[in-house]
Amino acid sequence: MWRSAAIATHRRFDIWSGGAAIAIDSFEMSKPRCAAPCIAFVGIVKSAVDAGDKLGEMADRVGLGVDMYAGLSFAAAQADVSQEQFNTSMDQFNRRMGEAKAGGGPLLTFLKKVSPVLAGQVKGAKSTSEAFGFVADAMAKIEDPGKRAAFAAAAFGKSGLVMSTFLKQGNSEIQKQVAGYLELAGSQEAFARGITKGLDTTTA
Repeated sequence: MWRSAAIATHRRFDIWSGGAAIAIDSFEMSKPRCAAPCIAFVGIVKSAVDAGDKLGEMADRVGLGVDMYAGLSFAAAQADVSQEQFNTSMDQFNRRMGEAKAGGGPLLTFLKKVSPVLAGQVKGAKSTSEAFGFVADAMAKIEDPGKRAAFAAAAFGKSGLVMSTFLKQGNSEIQKQVAGYLELAGSQEAFARGITKGLDTTTA
């Protein structure tokens, strides 16, 4: 029954041009509490697209693949992180990662004081996604809310507090949600790139 509900919801919310739709996370739809957040997430993404902040552009801007960005957006929304907060936080994280690789910035400065090992991992991360995973796993190990908030602020800026609530579940749990989302929604890569191309053509 839950799969039928998910499919019905998927068909109701045609949120991208060309009649394509963002689907709902399959395993989470088995839980009654997920229905409202899933529907709310669709509305959030629709608003972002209507404002011209397209999925492909957002993913490129923060240094993530389209599928990872879409999946993390969905997972964050279920932790009550708004799309705007997520976008801003990931912009900040990507910028601070760049600063860390150059040997400076608030994130690297903070980590050098509290965890030199993690500082080395983050600085040496091969991608934004890998660094995000290091940070999420570290966040999950911090029991003190104040220390967790301070870490999140160093990594994500002003939206760090809401991101700490999302990240405290750890990277493994977050990736399960990303995988579940993509299992039902499918890859968004060609989808997002197609939209960008279509819009560029019509506005030329």
